Amino acid sequence: MGTTRRVVLGVLGGTGALIVGYAVWPGRRLERDDALDAGQGQRFLANWIKIGSDDSVTVVVPHCDMGTGIFTGLGQMAADELDADWDRVRIEQAPADPLFANGALAEGFILGGMGYTPERIPVFLKSTVDNTFRLIAENLMGGVQVTGGSSAIRATGVYGIRIAAAATREMLVKAAAQRWNVAPAECTTASHRVFHKASGRSAGYGELAADAATFTPSSMPPLKDRKSYRYVGRPVPRIDIPAKVNGSEKYGIDVVRPGMLYAAIRISPVFGGRLVSVDQGALANRRGIRKVVHLDDAVVVVADRFWRARDAVAMINPVFDDKGNGSVSSAEIAARQHAALKGELKSDVEKGDGAGALKSGRYVEATYSVPYLSHAPMEPMNVTAHFVDGKLEVWSGTQDGLGSRTYCAKVAGLAFKDVTFHLMPSGGAFGRRLPGQWNFLDYGVRTAMAMPGVPIKLIFTREQDLQHDFYRPCVMSRFRATLDGKGNPVAWVNDYSGTGDKKADSEAHIPYAIPNQAIGWKNAESHVPTGPWRSVEASWHGYFTESFVDELAHEAGSDPLVYRRALLKDSPHHLAVLNEAAAR
Repeated sequence: MGTTRRVVLGVLGGTGALIVGYAVWPGRRLERDDALDAGQGQRFLANWIKIGSDDSVTVVVPHCDMGTGIFTGLGQMAADELDADWDRVRIEQAPADPLFANGALAEGFILGGMGYTPERIPVFLKSTVDNTFRLIAENLMGGVQVTGGSSAIRATGVYGIRIAAAATREMLVKAAAQRWNVAPAECTTASHRVFHKASGRSAGYGELAADAATFTPSSMPPLKDRKSYRYVGRPVPRIDIPAKVNGSEKYGIDVVRPGMLYAAIRISPVFGGRLVSVDQGALANRRGIRKVVHLDDAVVVVADRFWRARDAVAMINPVFDDKGNGSVSSAEIAARQHAALKGELKSDVEKGDGAGALKSGRYVEATYSVPYLSHAPMEPMNVTAHFVDGKLEVWSGTQDGLGSRTYCAKVAGLAFKDVTFHLMPSGGAFGRRLPGQWNFLDYGVRTAMAMPGVPIKLIFTREQDLQHDFYRPCVMSRFRATLDGKGNPVAWVNDYSGTGDKKADSEAHIPYAIPNQAIGWKNAESHVPTGPWRSVEASWHGYFTESFVDELAHEAGSDPLVYRRALLKDSPHHLAVLNEAAAR
């Protein structure tokens, strides 16, 4: 790592780890950032901020672009803390390299989004804590640049970009003060410049950048007061819109390489099935076909045009085994869930008398279910890969550039340094491109390894994308409740069974003031692969819970809004949201 002081990693106990990094700032880190990602006339003053000799400010973002506007949002945060002019702020995608691993994301998630305060973390440990999270993101988590969990603004922005921009401004002020032989406190910043009002002197950020780079970025720079924001909370033109409107934006599916061939895939129709044999006689003398690649659970046809590959792979007759799952149906999975709900459940919430309170009062019961759902992004899964002279180069849109590079290296059996990953904008994702759902990278890399020297673009057809997703789980949820003489719920019992979760879902917890509660769960085994889908557990528990509250309100003869307001008397935040929604 080459840190300025020792880095000590200690593992304590059998079930957890305490990782402590003793470092103010990793030694020569910014020099390495410059060598990797600084353009002509640019230099890094903090890990995410480059200053150009032309006075430009470039914010390097460790997230992917999948249409959510985070590049603009993070740019606004940086511009405000740096006192930069918006028209001179540029946004760039961070390289898929450990130098740009997102320690701020790790900090946000591990600290539970609560943020830094002197009460929680002593001031003298702040830089140590920051470096510890940086080390976690670089090393212990396989390299992290994840985009997900609505974390870009509240984690990367708050713990990373905002701090880096404020530290950069502080360094620029120090550089100007040193040049003018005045106290830094006498200097101010505005519109891309540092000012010393007493002498009337000023200097642009570009001319101060070299001197500023001699200082070490602070882990606790002074931050702007919200009242002084010029951009955050105000509408600014999104930086990504023009290219998306005029068609100049390049997505993974737009990648073209010299001599590139195209691949279409046919994956086992049963999840977990394996390829047994392939009858490819129908492909004899077909125009444009270059190769048929046999993989563990799929067959790939490579051709000089995608539609030729697509038509050819549909003509061949691959034989797959089904690993005993060929007859499993939706009805059978539903039956497993019903059986799970009737069996012994794992308890998550027990409050008051729990299920015992169901013995008295007006009884209400309902069962709800949701099916498996595909992410179905507008841009189907695709990857372009080129293996030549022992090196692998990959282009694709994923939700973790650095993690994707690590994954591709593992699939190819190559050293990390021998793999280059180009993170492309994504035409929709919704969780489909998160780690753990990269079957398209796996197939693309293995196909390229089978045809060294030729760039291969593998594209899933819409049918393959829908049939071989990592789905939002199907879930079944049973509710039971009793109402008193006034229609108020006195008992709430909720048992649910999903097909993907191995733990309880906190989204099943309710904000309503019901004195007796019992919430339990049990997973129903299924061979269908599942993964995060936009809003994750809230996408089913929100529907389940609120539907049952509507049932209770109907049984009580009450307006659903009035009914909820009474039940939220102890949850002022939820009540305020409900009232605002009702008002609008």
